[in-house]
Amino acid sequence: MQTSREIKGVDPEYALRDVLKRIRFKIKENQLESEKWYQKLDEDAREKYRESGKNLMQSLASYLSAEGEDASAEARSLGYEYASRGRRFGLKLIDATRAFLFFRNALLEAMIAVYLDARVSDTGSWGEMLTSLHGFTDQTMISLMETYEAFENNNR
Repeated sequence: MQTSREIKGVDPEYALRDVLKRIRFKIKENQLESEKWYQKLDEDAREKYRESGKNLMQSLASYLSAEGEDASAEARSLGYEYASRGRRFGLKLIDATRAFLFFRNALLEAMIAVYLDARVSDTGSWGEMLTSLHGFTDQTMISLMETYEAFENNNR
C-alpha cells in the first residue's frame, strides 16, 4: 500500500539501500575529508557525522511513510540532532548547516542517480520525489537553525 508521501516510480526499499551505498561511496572518496567544517572535528565527532548520512536516509524513509504531524516531527527531530551534535562538537551554526547540507546534497544526488538508473521517465514521479525530499530537508534545516538559536538564547 502506497502512502500519499511515498515516492512513486522506484521501489522505496531498493532506493534507500542504493542511496545509502552511494553516500558511503562519496564518504570513501574522501569528499567528506575535504570539507572545512569536517576538518575541525576530532575522530569521535567525525564518526558521528559519518553516521549522519545514514540517519538522514532513515529519517527520510520514516518521513515518507508518515502522515501529518508525525512526518513533520521526524524532520524536526533530525534537525535537533544535527544542532545538538554541532553544539556538542563546538561547531558554529554556519558549520553545522554546512554539515547538514553536505549530507542533504549527497542524498539528493544519490536519489537522482537511483531515478536515472531506474529509467524513471514520468515527470510526476520526479516532481514528487524532489518535492518530498526538499520538503523534508527544508523542515530539518529550519529545525537545526531554530535549535541553535534556542541554545544561543539560553546561554545569554
